[in-house]
Amino acid sequence: MHPKVSVIIPTYNRAHVLARAIESVLKQTEKSLEIIVVDDGSSDETEALMEQYVGEKVRYVKAPENGGPSKARNLGAELAIGDYIAFQDSDDEWTPDKLEKQLALFENTEEKPGMVYCCFLKKFPDKEILYPPVDMPMEMKSGDIFPTLLMRPLVGTPTMLIPREIWKEMGGFREELKCFEDWEFSMRVAEKHPVLLVNEPLHIAYASGESAVTESREAVKAEIFMFREFFDYFNSDDLRKLKLDSISRKVRTLEDFEEYKRGMKEVLGVEL
Repeated sequence: MHPKVSVIIPTYNRAHVLARAIESVLKQTEKSLEIIVVDDGSSDETEALMEQYVGEKVRYVKAPENGGPSKARNLGAELAIGDYIAFQDSDDEWTPDKLEKQLALFENTEEKPGMVYCCFLKKFPDKEILYPPVDMPMEMKSGDIFPTLLMRPLVGTPTMLIPREIWKEMGGFREELKCFEDWEFSMRVAEKHPVLLVNEPLHIAYASGESAVTESREAVKAEIFMFREFFDYFNSDDLRKLKLDSISRKVRTLEDFEEYKRGMKEVLGVEL
């Protein structure tokens, strides 16, 4: 049967937590779905684990080598046949009603959103953080969120639900970015379409030493990439200063600073 939603789960050496992510998708109240697990070159027991899941609703694809999560997500999306595409991280969890509530927002609004996302709860050993923040005005995080995204990320990859035609229109994630690819993708969507928020945490992210760590140099490179890509929108000295301040705060090492200098010369023609 043709699924309404295709859920892509990229994974790399996460056999010890992958089952939790898969089970959280299988327990969704929205039952018209398929799961595509894209193994990004794992060397652990992932393939053996997947033997118990592969079937009518679950497909397993193993890449020949590790290409990074964006490449794995794009590969999964190419194989997807659902009307909508969603992404889950292999070490995270969804609430059972996540897809149901996001689909309802697509189907029960006069707007034609390019994407619906949800809040998420980041769990640390000693605290929990809800994002986007409760005190952020709703108009900044739902509807025309592009002005907000110029300055800060809002949409994590596992919180996204995207019509397949919008995914194709956008051309997927930028594989050259090693971090902030979800931020950059959401900016491209929000530039052209409304992006709506289900204003409750439907995704749970677990912080651990095993989670992917964003290197400061890659963060600097990614934000310079977005600054260049959307440069025309930074059409005042104040906006450009705010963005430059945002990028400079990510500089941690001499290599980061050299990357920052190269970026400023390329984008602004300024030699630091």
